[in-house]
Parts: sequence; C-alpha cells; structure tokens
Amino acid sequence: MWPFGGTEAEKKRDDYYELWNNLKLALKKHDAAMSLINEAYNSYKGSIPFLSPVKIPSDDFEPKRAEKTREMEKYVDYEDLKTIDLTKAKDIAYEKYLHYKKIAEEEARERKEAFLNLFGGGK
Repeated sequence: MWPFGGTEAEKKRDDYYELWNNLKLALKKHDAAMSLINEAYNSYKGSIPFLSPVKIPSDDFEPKRAEKTREMEKYVDYEDLKTIDLTKAKDIAYEKYLHYKKIAEEEARERKEAFLNLFGGGK
C-alpha cells in the first residue's frame, strides 16, 4: 500500500486513465490533421491538368510531378498507419484502465471489510 497515494493498483488505474485521455486527444488531433491533408491531396489530384508526357514543357514537369505524387501517397499511407497505431494504443490503455479499476475496487472493498471487522462493525 502506498502511504499517501493509494495502492499500486489505484496508481496504475489513474496512470492508464490519463494515458487513455491523452491518446484520445492525440488521435483527435491526428484525425483533424489527416482530414486537412486528405482534403488538400484530393484537391491537388483533381486539379492536375492533363499534359502530354512527350511535349515541352510537360516532358520536364511530368516525371517530377509523378515523383512528388508518389512521395505524397507514401506519406499519407504512413500517417494512416499512425491512426491505426494510435487507435490500438488508446484501446489497450482503456482495457488496462478497466483492469486496474476493477482491482482497485476489490482492494477498497477488502480494506473496508477489514476495517469494519477490526472495529467490530463487521458481521
């Protein structure tokens, strides 16, 4: 038992609850950023004019545009994986919070029973 801060389970419960809330906030911010990124990327894709890849000036422009488009697609895919990772981490933190919450509640119930038994208030 912790002398001033509760039990180990209570501390872990509180830590996982804080982590869960922080991950929810991070996921919300990441989702907002991804929404802006996807909006800008879709706008970019929709505004690309068709240029013949064999005529000047597009023969210089088109390979570079295609390269930058691939880089952007790779970045968006990477950020989508971050969304998945954040969601998994948030879910795991919440499961751990519930686990330690249950343990802390059981410990509190046991302490209450022990206290009542010690001072004659128990059955």
